[in-house]
Amino acid sequence: MSGATNTGGPAFPCTEANYTDPRWSYEGMTLRDYFAAKANEQDIVDCLCYLDKPWPDNARQIARYIHADAMLKSREA
Repeated sequence: MSGATNTGGPAFPCTEANYTDPRWSYEGMTLRDYFAAKANEQDIVDCLCYLDKPWPDNARQIARYIHADAMLKSREA
């Protein structure tokens, strides 16, 4: 994989005014992380078919990010 991973930016962006207040300077999760967290069981099963068998211990987590990357790619169109 070349280049930086497309994260989609912040999932819940704040206004610039909020960034000047130290209490709100954290941008939170990326859109990629949000999509991965929202992947349902069928999305995960569908993505697992792209992994070589035997599946690694973290196959479910990998599948969540395969799904998230596909969701971000679909937004590029």
